[in-house]
Amino acid sequence: MIVFRYLSREVLLTLSAVSAVLLVFIMSGRFIKYLAQAASGALDPGVLFLIMGFRLPGFLQVILPLGLFLGILMAYGRLYLESEMTVLAATGMSQQRLLAIT
Repeated sequence: MIVFRYLSREVLLTLSAVSAVLLVFIMSGRFIKYLAQAASGALDPGVLFLIMGFRLPGFLQVILPLGLFLGILMAYGRLYLESEMTVLAATGMSQQRLLAIT
């Protein structure tokens, strides 16, 4: 259970960071497009943030799976880099069990 909590914390922290960065990039790009439409008069400037709020679930639907994949990849990379995977293997934790936990 301790290993599960440790791996979960590592993956969730990395997932949060990666997802936040990706969300900022995607939202800022979309906001620039909407701002250009508002400047040309095709869109009311008062509804810019409302439209961004309505588009947020769609963005998260794309970002979260990618963030989870990158979070697991980076967490495992850090475990290998700091030789924690070697310690887990020496204590009898198999790769398949770690994969099932993650």
